[in-house]
Amino acid sequence: MMMATSEGRQTESTMRSLGKTVSWRVVATGATTFLVYLMTGKTELAVAVGAWEALLKIFLYFIHERAWAHVGACPSRSLRPVGASRGEERAHGR
Repeated sequence: MMMATSEGRQTESTMRSLGKTVSWRVVATGATTFLVYLMTGKTELAVAVGAWEALLKIFLYFIHERAWAHVGACPSRSLRPVGASRGEERAHGR
């Protein structure tokens, strides 16, 4: 479900984001498992690689998110569009 913020921007509900996250992980892990099977013909190996890939990427995604949260928490390091000045950010409420 899409929701509007007080600034009029669209945001997704937490449940929708969670559903998209899980469905993407299933698709991506399925693709990895399928590729390993095509390359080796070994079902056990394909399933093992798929399982390890899923666990590793969940962990890496968490680290990635925490790194981005840290970057966003540092005002002096905030990301701005190329060529935008601090004054332009303040004018747009950022």
